[in-house]
Amino acid sequence: MNKRRREFYKLNRDKCIAKVVRWQKNNKDKIKKYRLEHRETTIEGRKEYYKKNPDKKKEMRFRMKLSRLGVKMSYDEYNKMFEKQKHLCAICGERELKRLLSIDHDHKTNKVRGLLCGKCNQGLGLFRDNVELLKKAIKYLLK
Repeated sequence: MNKRRREFYKLNRDKCIAKVVRWQKNNKDKIKKYRLEHRETTIEGRKEYYKKNPDKKKEMRFRMKLSRLGVKMSYDEYNKMFEKQKHLCAICGERELKRLLSIDHDHKTNKVRGLLCGKCNQGLGLFRDNVELLKKAIKYLLK
């Protein structure tokens, strides 16, 4: 049955889309009501789920962060590295209280170097991972 539907859609794509658009225009109230009901149940369901499974919320936030970075790392690998660094930033040795430590990675190879606090991670980013520029900054600070 699904195969026949797909074939029909391929042959009549414009008609199918026009039919859906017409239905949407004629049923704006139904769509609005459905979205409001669905959003409320989804939010409440999510809140309840995360109360029961707090680790899942952390894992979900972690996966969202990774998707932006393009880094390949599992939540378990992160936790192992976090434990290995004793929950401290790899550069300054301070603890990040409100957030997860940032995943520092080489932007060319996407290889993970370590976990950093927000300040150290931003500092490296502002120096564009340029070793020579960092050496110049060190010389400047030593004056």
